[in-house]
Amino acid sequence: TITGDHFGDSRTRLIVSIGTTTCKILSATHDKLVIQIPSYFTTGSYPIYVTVAEKTGKSVTDFALVGPMIQSLSPTTGAAGTVVTLTGSGFSSSATENEVVFGDKRAVVSSAAPTQLTVMVPEDSGTGAKQVSVRIKGLTGIASAPFILTGPMITSFSPTSGIQGTEVVITGSGFSSN
Repeated sequence: TITGDHFGDSRTRLIVSIGTTTCKILSATHDKLVIQIPSYFTTGSYPIYVTVAEKTGKSVTDFALVGPMIQSLSPTTGAAGTVVTLTGSGFSSSATENEVVFGDKRAVVSSAAPTQLTVMVPEDSGTGAKQVSVRIKGLTGIASAPFILTGPMITSFSPTSGIQGTEVVITGSGFSSN
């Protein structure tokens, strides 16, 4: 519920956003708006903006959406199978209650505490920048910087030549265990 003045009572002429996320307006009167926060909203503090007839007002204080918050990843790059530590707040102590996702692939949480999660980068993820998020009981926290998923790296192979059917040993990192 947002209280103020000069909102009008036509929901079609109003736009309400928290940060850059537009919210659904459930009801509107001259001095009160009732909005619904979208389910994809991310934990953090954001100003509220109300736009009426192309004029925008900003809240004096920020709105704080409470939930899980990822403050850092360590390491920030690696191949599939890399063990990554997420440090932050609002995590569940139960590993199964923390849903950690790299891009669109769910990671396995091996240990959990309210301020730290240990996960393994999913094996079936493609290379590149991956948004990392943690979802707990319908609330989502997203890391401010992506995890850079690298591909496998071949450092050597032996023998360096052979006929068809020759067994070759490949040495490197980032290989799948499968």
